[in-house]
Amino acid sequence: MGGLGAQEAFDCIGNMLDSRYERWEKAVGMMPSWGEEIDKHARKYVQGVADVVRGNLYWSLEQL
Repeated sequence: MGGLGAQEAFDCIGNMLDSRYERWEKAVGMMPSWGEEIDKHARKYVQGVADVVRGNLYWSLEQL
């Protein structure tokens, strides 16, 4: 098991993140509608979840 070089590892992680972001956007696009008021709250919740994930990623990278 030789592992990956640094650039290969970063490329692999970058590809994994791109794939997850694409899946996230697809899932968000497939959300049903529950009416204007509930949709507004659902979008706010989904954005909050995305913000937590993004914040965790940024924080993790700052710790390197």
